Formats: sequence, C-alpha cells, structure tokens
Amino acid sequence: MFKRFFKRAPPLKDALNDAIIRLTQQKRKLEILSLKIKSREKTLFDSVTMAIERKDPERAKIYANELAEVKKVQKNVRKSILILEQLVLRMETLKEFGTAFAQLKPTLEVVKQVSDQLSEVMPEVSNELSNIGNVLGDALVGVNINLMQEELMIKMPNCDKIIEEAASYLSEKIEERLPVPPMGIRTAIAIGGESDEEFFFPKSRNPDPDEAVLAYLKDNQGRLDIKECSRLFQIPEEEIPKIMESLSRKGLIKIMIVEGIQHGVRSSK
Repeated sequence: MFKRFFKRAPPLKDALNDAIIRLTQQKRKLEILSLKIKSREKTLFDSVTMAIERKDPERAKIYANELAEVKKVQKNVRKSILILEQLVLRMETLKEFGTAFAQLKPTLEVVKQVSDQLSEVMPEVSNELSNIGNVLGDALVGVNINLMQEELMIKMPNCDKIIEEAASYLSEKIEERLPVPPMGIRTAIAIGGESDEEFFFPKSRNPDPDEAVLAYLKDNQGRLDIKECSRLFQIPEEEIPKIMESLSRKGLIKIMIVEGIQHGVRSSK
C-alpha cells in the first residue's frame, strides 16, 4: 500500500499504452473462455435432448438447470469482452488526443466494475484489471487532471445516427461485392437440381405467366399446386390449366394424369 504512495507515477501516455496492451491480453483470455463455455453449452444441451429422448425428465431437468447457470456466466463474459473492447478504444482516443478530448475517470470506474464482475469467474483477469486501474489512477494523480463524472457505457446523442450510417455503408459495399435479389424475389431451380439456371421473378412486376408456371414446376419437381402457384405469381387459377396446355404444346412439359390428382405434371426433358 505504502509502496504506491512513494513510487514515481509513469507518464500518462506510457500508462495508457501499457494499459491498452494489457487490456487487449485480458480480452483475448475472455474470448478463449467464451469459446470453452460455448462448447460446454453444446454438451449440456445435447445431454438435455438425450435425456428427453430417453424419457428421463428428472435427468433432463438437472442438465437444463446446469445449462441455465452456464448461460448466465457466458452472458457476463461476453458483456465483459465488449466493455474491454470499448475501454481499449477509449484509451486509444485518450492517447491520441489527450484528456481534453475524452475523460479517463469513467474509464477507471468501468475497469473496477468489470474487475469486480470477473472476480469469481476469472480471478487472474480480475486482479490484472485491478492493477491496470491502479496504474492509470497513479498516472492521473501525477498530471493533476480535473476528473469529470461521466458514464462510459451511455450512448452519445449521435451514436444511433453513426450506427445507421455505418450499416448503410456496409449494405452498399455488400451489394457491390455480391449482388443479392431484393426481398420478395422468387427463385426457381431446374428439376432434379442438375441445372445451374435460376429464374428470378420480383413481386413488384408480373412475370410472364408461361415462364412463371414453368419455373414453379421446376422448383417443385414437376408437381403443381394450382392455388399456391396462383398466389405466388398473381395468376388466376382458371388460367393455369390453359398455361399448362400451352407449355405442353411447346414441348416444354408433358402432362400426366395421376390418380387423385387432376394436374400432376413432369418435365418432358
């Protein structure tokens, strides 16, 4: 305790640099722990399902209760990972622009909170975070910074707007790299899955009825549900048999009469 009072505090920039490195290391430890917990969750869930299949409700309840506890731990670990990531970002900002741009006091408070939360789950991480907080605290005292109250995890007024802009930008980049049909597009694959040909029919416009019915047949292995086909492509039900006859005359399909089904069809190709 007395050692901390008499030792020389490191320069704030050096303290921040050291804290960034150490926080990143602790974040990685938590990420590894999260993966282990995820594996444990799967094992317990499989045990629950197996017990249910064997009609052993008591055993299933035991595994389910344990799984619930593990999920609680996982929730705290994941939350801590996100907070540590935010702490690293805040310290990088402080290191780059100085304390006039962002305050360090709330950062120290969050470090202490995360340390307390992890004291039972990962004591070594908790102790390291506590040490990081002490080093930063000493550095602050050394430069005599006026500490302001602020909650680190609170959303700034423009936070949502920035997220929307980033999401919009990401969406545009994805569309540039891999164009995706808009919502509501119907995809039909050729019968048997042997062809790579695909048919896209936006609901915003009426596709050619012959093409629509043919695509439907290919997508459903030659079977036709008149009501479903009519609903999907906005084609009157009474028109569909006429379209099928037209396709048959063109040699695109061969109509078959299956017992109990008036309009069973298969491709003639």
